[in-house]
Amino acid sequence: MMIRRMLFSLPAFALLVAMLPSIPARADDAASLLAKHKAFVGFTFGDGKIASLSLTQTVTNDKSRKVVTSVHELDAGSVYRADSVDLARKETSYDGFTGNIFWYSNQNGFTVPIIGDPAKLGLAETLFFSDAVATLPWADQPSAQIDGKTYDVERVTQASAFPIDLYVDPATGAYQRAVIDPGGDQEETFDVLGYAVAAPGTKIVSKWKYKDSAFTHELTAIIANAPVTAAEFHPPAQTASWSFSNAGAFPIKITPSRFIISAKVNGVPGKFIFDTGSSGILLSDDFARHAHVIDLGSGEDSGVAGNLKTTTARVSTIDIGGNVLSNVIVSHGGTGIDLDAPDGLLGFDVLAGALVTLDIANSTMQLQDLSTDSSGIAGVRVAADLSQGTPVLPMLLDGVATINALVDSGDPATMLVPTSFIYDHHLRFLRNAAQEITGVGGGYEIDACGSLDSINLGPVAYVHAPICESDSFSGSDGLIGFDFIKGFDRVVFDYPHSMLVFVPAKQ
Repeated sequence: MMIRRMLFSLPAFALLVAMLPSIPARADDAASLLAKHKAFVGFTFGDGKIASLSLTQTVTNDKSRKVVTSVHELDAGSVYRADSVDLARKETSYDGFTGNIFWYSNQNGFTVPIIGDPAKLGLAETLFFSDAVATLPWADQPSAQIDGKTYDVERVTQASAFPIDLYVDPATGAYQRAVIDPGGDQEETFDVLGYAVAAPGTKIVSKWKYKDSAFTHELTAIIANAPVTAAEFHPPAQTASWSFSNAGAFPIKITPSRFIISAKVNGVPGKFIFDTGSSGILLSDDFARHAHVIDLGSGEDSGVAGNLKTTTARVSTIDIGGNVLSNVIVSHGGTGIDLDAPDGLLGFDVLAGALVTLDIANSTMQLQDLSTDSSGIAGVRVAADLSQGTPVLPMLLDGVATINALVDSGDPATMLVPTSFIYDHHLRFLRNAAQEITGVGGGYEIDACGSLDSINLGPVAYVHAPICESDSFSGSDGLIGFDFIKGFDRVVFDYPHSMLVFVPAKQ
């Protein structure tokens, strides 16, 4: 779930606007509509009426009416920080902007940069929710209807962000809808459900919902122009830490469906699934008891074996191949997850503070410190979206449609694609037979498996590539799992640079 963001001081924003190509003057109707909008909200971005904002946001499940996430966000000038609490998992994550780079951090303080399309999407959201879009030229688009009412549509562009279509009420100037990257691979739509007073005489968007989402976002508290300090915008302090004593490769086990790592938790040996689809570390209850973890609180997690009642705990040490991760917050819950790896799974925290090489050809793994440079590795380099603590890569299907694929080494699948995505983009999917597979999430219902003409990962094309279609996914989201990953000689996870390197198998 994306969190609304506000960035860019007026000078920084003006510099970006100056970089735009020359755009013809707005038509009179666009100018009139913009005037109505400015009168409606009562401020213009950068005019000083709203110098800072302290916001409390809730994310509510529309079906259960339960608040699932609580967010505190602080905005001032060109920086922001949002602290998001998953109320079921009792887990806090963080994201922000330093003025130069977007970042994501988890509860252990491991911070990674957000680059590429996710950054362009984040900036587009920022331009909208801060109303900086009202300082950009508006270009007329054909009017459109929402629930039988006609809205004027204006397109805004900014060099470092995706374009945005604004659906504007012609009577009041209020925004009703925003479509980011309209018609593009990263298209995102959300409807405005309400405005609220920020500072006296001003209004900001306070309630909204993303298209096809089961959740509603709402600002429940707004404090404008409160004093803020630079320190409040820093990423959280890193509380867990790595000690690297073995720069060499160490053996792992590769079964027909899993990558399995031997590790010691508080000195107790165990076997764990290597799971890039996990935003943290999960131990089984039995193993956590043997390892004498320190419990901190209970919650609920989703992933391996479906939804689990979990307990948050602190672990003194996790030794992987002679390298030690210390003072790390983990979760534990459920029973043995896999017969070959009954003790849990290792995810984001193992990857975020190290350069991790999974050598499939030789059944080894290597953990190296952050001074190690991955730029010289010969392979397919792909920028990863780590904004949720798991790697998501853009993949081009049949040369016509891009899907955002979660790289999930803990799932035995090859590639899963939403059934609707195949039909919407008229992909040439050659079906085999219907079946069901079991993986992270407790089992995905598969409509059919077969192949596509091609799948492109960066510059590399895979012809007649095997995939399965599934109603477990929607929109442009998909998954590549164990079966896809094991087709490479090596995969290097360079999370500190938001980069994955795929080294193809030797022919």
